[in-house]
Amino acid sequence: MNGTVPAGPFFLVEWYQTGPVTQLAEVVAAQLSGAAAVDDDTASAALLMALTMPADQTVFAVFSAPNSETIIQLCQRAGWPPDRISTDVQPWLCS
Repeated sequence: MNGTVPAGPFFLVEWYQTGPVTQLAEVVAAQLSGAAAVDDDTASAALLMALTMPADQTVFAVFSAPNSETIIQLCQRAGWPPDRISTDVQPWLCS
């Protein structure tokens, strides 16, 4: 991130893998960002952060988007249908 937080609302998306997480956060972020680049309703979504936790078989991402439906569409397009979406997320940037 560049130090500024886009307008919310914000969402935390979680994916639980059945095996080891072999993809790096950069790969997941590229897939999700590519899906957001399509010129449709999901273009209003922004991926703020992605991280993987290989030991816990979990992938996380934080998005800014108008609603959770936008996030669901974007994630499905990227091939990452979400397992859980948390709303009312309040991001805070450390300097």
